[in-house]
Amino acid sequence: SAAAAHQIRRGMCGLTAWLRFHAPIECWCGCPDLILPEGTLEPAAFEAAAASLHRRGPDASGAEDFALGEEPLQPSIASADSVGGVSADAIGADLHLRASVLHLRGVATAPQPVVTSTGGRLLFNGEIYAVLPSPGAARQGCSGDGVGLPIQVVSTSADSLREGELPAEVSDTMWLAERIAECEESVDCSDWEPFAEQLRDLLEKLHGPFAIAVWCPRRRALFFGRDKLGRRSLVVGRSDTGDLCISSVPASPVDLWNELPVTGLFALDLRDLARPALHHVSWREVMYFEQSWWWAASSLPTSLSEASAASPLFAEVLSAAVSQRVRGVAGGAPNTPRVGLLFSGGLDSTVLAALAAEALPSGEVVELLNVAFDCAAPDRLTALCSFADLVACYGRDRFRLVLADVEEAEVRQNESSICRLLGPEATHLDFNIAAALWFAAKGRGLVCRPDFSAEPWWSELISNPANLSGCCLEEQPQARPAKPDLPPSERARCSSCVLPAKPGCVHGSCKLCCRKAQDRLGPNPPRCPVHKPPKDSKSLAEPTELGGVALQDGEPATLDLSAVRLSSDGATSEAPLDLMTATSRVLLVGTGADELLGGYGRHRTARAKRGAEGVQSEMLKDLQRLWRRNLGRDDRVVADHGREARHPFLDDAVLRFVGSLPIDLLAFGPGGEADPAPDKWMLRELAAARGLTACARFKKRAIQFGSRIAKQSNVWHTGSNRQGRGTMVYRALEA
Repeated sequence: SAAAAHQIRRGMCGLTAWLRFHAPIECWCGCPDLILPEGTLEPAAFEAAAASLHRRGPDASGAEDFALGEEPLQPSIASADSVGGVSADAIGADLHLRASVLHLRGVATAPQPVVTSTGGRLLFNGEIYAVLPSPGAARQGCSGDGVGLPIQVVSTSADSLREGELPAEVSDTMWLAERIAECEESVDCSDWEPFAEQLRDLLEKLHGPFAIAVWCPRRRALFFGRDKLGRRSLVVGRSDTGDLCISSVPASPVDLWNELPVTGLFALDLRDLARPALHHVSWREVMYFEQSWWWAASSLPTSLSEASAASPLFAEVLSAAVSQRVRGVAGGAPNTPRVGLLFSGGLDSTVLAALAAEALPSGEVVELLNVAFDCAAPDRLTALCSFADLVACYGRDRFRLVLADVEEAEVRQNESSICRLLGPEATHLDFNIAAALWFAAKGRGLVCRPDFSAEPWWSELISNPANLSGCCLEEQPQARPAKPDLPPSERARCSSCVLPAKPGCVHGSCKLCCRKAQDRLGPNPPRCPVHKPPKDSKSLAEPTELGGVALQDGEPATLDLSAVRLSSDGATSEAPLDLMTATSRVLLVGTGADELLGGYGRHRTARAKRGAEGVQSEMLKDLQRLWRRNLGRDDRVVADHGREARHPFLDDAVLRFVGSLPIDLLAFGPGGEADPAPDKWMLRELAAARGLTACARFKKRAIQFGSRIAKQSNVWHTGSNRQGRGTMVYRALEA
């Protein structure tokens, strides 16, 4: 009823729908090559995929089985644990629908599959933040003369979204079920295509992530798809007898599944079971960054003040995106944190933590989940620095930093569980990223005491620039006059060997011979202006104590940033400490920040070598492959612990704003190429404006390196950290 719907709000779910034929079919008609993988699975893999859904949605589960044959379809309700319930020799196939639900809104949980008023079934895993009046409304102000004018873009887009927001008491799942029924009733014929087009148009108006499956008995057709970015996982597998399965999670072997493309809506036409057909209905409009207006403004604004206005506008749009994703999260135990972040202490996660604290009521705590596979991992150091800034700016009661220390034995123990979530892109890089996300999202660790930064050892640690040198941005290099490229015959020879000497060397030597000459001159040789001394040479000269661990035998100190040392009573307790588990059900993640704002090392290289056009090319490549390389995998990994990942940087309004900027402004900042700003300069200004000085100067460090999981797994698999390659296919070692 409508009253019941008002008491039931949205929740994340896992979904599986698989079609099992009673006899092998020859082939699928239509366009099966668009989605079906080359390899085939055993039918038992489909049941295994459905059985694992409960980890994504522990609050409720549902299942229905449908017998497909020549007679009118009659649903047969099945238990969540079984596939049976249909037994008729004359029926040619069975359709099995499974769902699990994580309660995130309202006072009651809405079970799935949802029954529509026309007798259909809806499986919906997503969030509807707003409903745009039409696909074209998403880009008002972003074409023609409006390109490059952020104020117009933000104003129009924000108004459109506010007008389309669903009322707080309305269940978005129930609202969508009603709209789907209206679409079906508006189409008289029993063909799949008119309804598919209506459903496509409806889904294209939704502002938010989703994966969806709709069973339409009247048309004997199953419709399914993902949002244009692919923020919710949906994979496809098939058997050698023609059976087909779509699922939020795969089952082993994971490399025999395909990520479902994000190009539109797909339809299984099952009216003729002897010749089933798979069809594709493309979106009317491609994703923003595929459209002609994206980064189409060709030059910087005419005045510096006009260019500088982009930063506060960006802060406004990003703040709204975070607020939309953290308000009103329900479920879990009373008076416990419900919103958290995967927290490395880097620029992206620290800014999101600050904006979440600003969006939530003053009494709500934001959980920060940090993982380290080494007590001296860079991500632990940056997390502590940024946590200290957050506490200083927002108070010690606004955040709870959960530190998870993961030993190699624990990684080995859970290796197979992580591997089953990787999907078809099962490389060492995928495993390393997934392992770091999986253990962070698990949220099992010790709580860091908020006053740790007042202790003498911490003050000593951060006062030594060498300890933070690996985390902070390097100074922008000054332009140097071009030097003539002399032919080898005219270059001076090294004074000690046959190699060319480096021009300007005080010893007239090559690099190696210069270093040898300096070593012969004693501990304080004259500094060579062109050959830099080896890193950490000063730190080896005088034994000191850093982070509580003394230097020994001339070796650099190892920082002790373990969770035990930093926990509330870790400094005084000698007994094993009880680990706690984070309670947050929604986790903000920073995916999209580097792709949108140019944060990767290859973006900096492109800027230096090819200018703004090079940056644009590299960033577009990263955006276009997000759905295949990142988002599906990350959704599966985070949701495996019954938490939902949300992506503020991939919000529609954030995307439209960044896409409306001139690429020169985005790549170089207000100063242009003559005075380039650091990468992600708008985000750094946002952080600095809020007093988050540490993260504002931190450089990008990938999670697999910052947490040290890559080093651990490389040694584990290849015997050496240098031998490991991210592109290598990952094979789980037998326990």
